[in-house]
Amino acid sequence: ELSVSDPQRETGFSFDIPIFTEEFLDHNKARELELKQLRKQTSEFEEQNAVLGKHIESMKSAITKLEVDTVQQRQNNAAQQHQLDQMRQLVVTHFKHLQIPGFSESLNLMTADQFVSQLHSLLEQGQSQSSLATSVREIISSLDFSSIVA
Repeated sequence: ELSVSDPQRETGFSFDIPIFTEEFLDHNKARELELKQLRKQTSEFEEQNAVLGKHIESMKSAITKLEVDTVQQRQNNAAQQHQLDQMRQLVVTHFKHLQIPGFSESLNLMTADQFVSQLHSLLEQGQSQSSLATSVREIISSLDFSSIVA
C-alpha cells in the first residue's frame, strides 16, 4: 500500500496514512481546511497592510504639510516681531521727550510697551482734549510708517 508522510510534524516523526482510505481523505480535508484558513488570514493581513500603508502615506503627507506650515508660521512670526521692534523704535525715537504722568522710567526699547500702555490709559480717561493729547496727535502725524517693512 502507498502511504503519505507528513513532513511538517513538529516531533520529526512521519505520519504514515494509507492513501485512498477514509482516514487519508479526512486528513486531506483537514489540511485543505487549514490551508483555506491560512489563505484567508493571509488575505486579511494583506488587506490590513494595504489600509495601514495608505494611512502611513496619509500621515506622511500630513506631516510634510505641517512642516511647511510650521516654517511659514515661523517666518511670519519673525516678520511680525521685526515690525514690532520697528514700531518700538519709532515710539522711542519720537516720544522720548514727551513726559506723561505716572511714567517715571526713561523711555527705551524695553519700556516702550509700558509707555504706550500708560499713554493709552491716560488718553482713555478723558484727557483727549488736553495738551498731552494734542502733543500725541502732533507726534503721530509726523511719524513715517513707510520705514516699517511689511
